[in-house]
Amino acid sequence: MRDIEYSINKTYTVNAYDFDVVNERLVNFEIGLGSLEVTGDPTSTDVFVVDSHYSDSWGEPIITQEYSNQRLSIFFSQKDNHSFGFPQSPDYHVDLGATDIQSSFIFDVGAGSATVDVESLTIDTITAKVGLGSFEINLPRSIRGSIALDVGLGSAKISIPDTSGFKVKYSVGAGQLAIDGNDVATIGSDGVYTSNDYDGSTSTIDFTIDVGLGSVSVERMVNSENDFKGGELQ
Repeated sequence: MRDIEYSINKTYTVNAYDFDVVNERLVNFEIGLGSLEVTGDPTSTDVFVVDSHYSDSWGEPIITQEYSNQRLSIFFSQKDNHSFGFPQSPDYHVDLGATDIQSSFIFDVGAGSATVDVESLTIDTITAKVGLGSFEINLPRSIRGSIALDVGLGSAKISIPDTSGFKVKYSVGAGQLAIDGNDVATIGSDGVYTSNDYDGSTSTIDFTIDVGLGSVSVERMVNSENDFKGGELQ
């Protein structure tokens, strides 16, 4: 199979030293088409680095930033050059250093895919909306705020450390919600799922999940030494 050849390759970097003090970081991703990979990098002081691979017809990244009250906001979207035919699917790899900065994320994934690993970051809140595409994320042990996920026809997979207790408030239309491999919601149902270790855990994560016709899976990254902890529906 021949590797995909892109006509344009560009790297864009935002460094913390470009600002007086950055105590908060908000990154807003809008991906209509293509693949996005986001990873935390504990060895880097760069707030945001993206390697972009795209064609002339579609996918040039549009990156803007705002800085106010020690908060840096970065907005990532795609440019459409309105060409005819089927555009080559762009590819983006984002590295996030300065991992001690309190970070929040907004993901809007249309027909593309996003793979996110923020285990090494300090997370406040995460909001993700998935249309026809796919979204996968690995989370750290604890999150200051909460996670909101809205899936239409697409799919999402959330992986959390097995040391974290969690609670899921959900609403499911005609889709599917599975937790630790077990279906927990019937069609047209609302409810709350609480892991058995939620109340006694020092590390907790709270979710709000809405599923239309798609599917969502919440799974623990289980250590072989630990047993499945289970949970309760309300």
